[in-house]
Amino acid sequence: MRFPLSIDRPLICAIMKLEQPYVIEWIAWHKLHGFDLMIADNCLAGPQTAVLSALRDAGWIQLVDWRHDRSQPQRRAYSHLYWRALLQGYRYLGFLDADEFLEPLDGPPWSGAELVRSLLRRRGVRSVAFRWANFGSDGKEAYDDELVT
Repeated sequence: MRFPLSIDRPLICAIMKLEQPYVIEWIAWHKLHGFDLMIADNCLAGPQTAVLSALRDAGWIQLVDWRHDRSQPQRRAYSHLYWRALLQGYRYLGFLDADEFLEPLDGPPWSGAELVRSLLRRRGVRSVAFRWANFGSDGKEAYDDELVT
């Protein structure tokens, strides 16, 4: 076990089920923004588990097998990831869905991780929330192989 709260890199936790078409983009985007990633795999069919396992083996993510939970997987997985992150010593922890991308728009040119750290280092600040900017499907009714961002 690490010294309590000794890891200064923000960690994003997510649970993924059927996210394989854009999981590599999501992970690459957030790694480029300086985040560590912990993902609970909740997919029973398709290639998602193999993709996530390969990314774990490459050292890009921490992977938790969550395919056993069919009842309330998101709530229980997030609780598990939360406690696992604390035991590993993460100081900054957030939860993000696999179809959401954190993108800092204002301020100096910094990464998402730097933004999170700067906000949470302010005196008296214990948590932060970010507004969403939602974009539609651009009229598309079927999946196509383009990047989300």
